[in-house]
Amino acid sequence: MIAFGSRSDRSLEAVRDALWTVGAGLRVRYRDPADPTGAPVEVAEDPDREPLARELLAELRRNGPRPVTELRRHTLTTTVYRATDANHALATLLDKGKVTRDRESGRLAGDELITPTP
Repeated sequence: MIAFGSRSDRSLEAVRDALWTVGAGLRVRYRDPADPTGAPVEVAEDPDREPLARELLAELRRNGPRPVTELRRHTLTTTVYRATDANHALATLLDKGKVTRDRESGRLAGDELITPTP
């Protein structure tokens, strides 16, 4: 178990990025506390983001539509993933039709609202 105390999201993001950078070369696995299956996530440059996609969808269903920035922060503060992984997971959810977005195309902007589909 790793514990890190800070009031700064940027500090947390820097530590998280460092953990992923170090872990990728060592074949490390992290267990995501937000994943109900408890499956370990292999640390890699391009990790399996399916558990993160499930967690983000569950978060949207629990709390309703949220901006991308809030979903990135949720990813950073409650999962083992990096904030940047949230965009990839959201893109997967969009492709599968499980969520919708304000704009029809283009890069996911931080203020863009993501809504779960019924």
